[in-house]
Amino acid sequence: MTIGKKYGIVFSFSTLLFVSVFIFTAFLVYHMTNVVQQTEEKSDQAILITEIASLFRQKYILITDYMTNPRSETLQQYDQQTKRFKERAKVTMPSNTVET
Repeated sequence: MTIGKKYGIVFSFSTLLFVSVFIFTAFLVYHMTNVVQQTEEKSDQAILITEIASLFRQKYILITDYMTNPRSETLQQYDQQTKRFKERAKVTMPSNTVET
């Protein structure tokens, strides 16, 4: 073998190694992008569920307020909280469920 062929083999091997590492790195970056996106979606869902729980607690407080001191303002606030609760609940419901 001549020195040129030896250099050609080494260069080809180096190029093949570089390209394979590049493809592997691109695959890992693509996979990590999907994982980050899924994590963000789950985080958004957790925030929404926490907000729904907070609205539920607020509704419960309004019920107890109304029991101790019946006022029309309390009923209006309860209706507003119920609307917010329903709006948020619709967002979290899967699309294939039927609302009754």
